[in-house]
Amino acid sequence: MPVYEPSEPELFNDYVPQMPKFEAPKKSKTNRKEDDLQKYAKIEADVKFLLEKMATALELDIISNQDKKPAIKRLRMLDDIDNALMKDDYHETFTNMNGSYVLSQWLMPLPDGSYPNAKIVHTILRCINRLNIRKDEIGEKEYHELESYVEMYKAGSGGASHKDCQSLARNILNSWYRHRDNVEMRYDEGIGFDKGWR
Repeated sequence: MPVYEPSEPELFNDYVPQMPKFEAPKKSKTNRKEDDLQKYAKIEADVKFLLEKMATALELDIISNQDKKPAIKRLRMLDDIDNALMKDDYHETFTNMNGSYVLSQWLMPLPDGSYPNAKIVHTILRCINRLNIRKDEIGEKEYHELESYVEMYKAGSGGASHKDCQSLARNILNSWYRHRDNVEMRYDEGIGFDKGWR
């Protein structure tokens, strides 16, 4: 089984993630009806507001952890995130506005080396699975960072050993690797790719 070795806690002491600007790419307005424009404008506003709240919640949890206080801001946001990303119309905009980067940051260990609550991890993994993220959509660097955290929870080592999360992380990796290699295959724990699987 691959072992995930978390960074030394002191490396996180002054760490606050630098969030990108949450701006949607400009799209052509040619041949769009007015009601469609209003719909997309509302989706962009909703997603931007959600991402800004997620970034703030993470920053406050990091600060609380550094101060040896309970880090509960993300826990209080889980229903909002889950409900928003149940809406298929939000998926493309969320991904285009660097949402996958924010999701990856929510999965990282806190400054003291502790892992996020199992409920946080499971909700975020469920959202990642729902978004059907692809490397060519978010960029190689962001994809590999997100992949590394999903791998961490799939391995289930250390404080990341949540059984439900391991199963969900494995399903996400299966989907990504099938898409990447354009074949049906399975990513098995401790075995690797089984290209003969159909």
